[in-house]
Amino acid sequence: MTQVRTTGLWALRSKRRCGPFSSNGGFPVSGTIDDATRQALLGASILSEAVQEAQTPRAVPQDRPEQQLSEHDRSDLSQATRAQPSSTSFANQPDQGEVLSFEFYRDSLNAKRPTQTFDEIMQADVQAKPCIMAAQQQLLERRYDLTPRFDRDHRMSWGKPIAAGPTARPQAGMDWDTLARMTSEAFRQANASPYPSLPHPKQATGRQVFPQMQLLIVPRSQRFDVAFDLPEAFLPEFPPVIFLQNRPELGDVSRGEVVSISNFYRLFKDRLTLVQLDGLRMLLMPFPQEQFNPTDDRKSAQASLGVTCLDCPINGHTTGQFHLNPADRPQERRLRLDTVSLRGLCTTSRSTVPSAAYARSRTAPNSHSARPILMETPYTR
Repeated sequence: MTQVRTTGLWALRSKRRCGPFSSNGGFPVSGTIDDATRQALLGASILSEAVQEAQTPRAVPQDRPEQQLSEHDRSDLSQATRAQPSSTSFANQPDQGEVLSFEFYRDSLNAKRPTQTFDEIMQADVQAKPCIMAAQQQLLERRYDLTPRFDRDHRMSWGKPIAAGPTARPQAGMDWDTLARMTSEAFRQANASPYPSLPHPKQATGRQVFPQMQLLIVPRSQRFDVAFDLPEAFLPEFPPVIFLQNRPELGDVSRGEVVSISNFYRLFKDRLTLVQLDGLRMLLMPFPQEQFNPTDDRKSAQASLGVTCLDCPINGHTTGQFHLNPADRPQERRLRLDTVSLRGLCTTSRSTVPSAAYARSRTAPNSHSARPILMETPYTR
């Protein structure tokens, strides 16, 4: 993982908070952090994420007799390959009663052969990751001008510059004037759109991918097989601000924090109703998800409790997280989707799960919500 960047693109508030650990080399592929980094994050009031802490293994003293491994504990008797058949009659049955093909309960998602282990899959994915991301970077550089050009007059709520477009590179032999003169029919026949559908870096596997700035606070969402691909300059500021519809005089109520199960009550007590607070609690509880779960199907190095509803959209807004649309099949027909912001959405006061009521984020004066410019296309909205 790349180092945490704290210059140029982050708001001053974020830079101050990142100072104590900006020299750290970032989180390893496992998604865990060492004690020194954890303490630095806690001291900066950044890492107080109960889900991350709950699923992080910790070494304990091995001084009780029952903690000592016996020869039986070290044996391979529990391995499926050592299991004895329940009947000797299987010798006369097809395949001797064994399942030799893929089996749902046994084989990991994306396994290339039956009985392939999680460690084998992870090792292959980690080795392939640099080539996958290099190919995606080449695609981005071929399609887009990745040098951010910032608006001189406007910034986001906490000061992050807003990248102005267009960023697309027209096809060879064309420029923006040529595209403007084309009829709609000629435009379609030439397939001249400067914003064709942007693919997932690893379409066959797909699933959620989170940006590095979010993984800094929520490293449990780190994947070992693929990484986020869009430059941070084109992403919204992080953490996103929150403005309450019912308390506009309070301004941003996020206090520069990512809303989590650890801090939601402190942040929103006396600002939301009890019903809304309990709905918010449910949105912040983790549930197993396709790539973040405690099984061998996961794409996190360690077993995971899962993700929460408000991991994306985080603070009710997007950080550019992306995944694949769920409605299409086969897999190669699925389109990349970025997380939709909940800003501007309303729920009734009787809603038990106020997915947007607590985070009805009206744009503050002189601030802008910044959807990734590279994703501004009808195909990926």
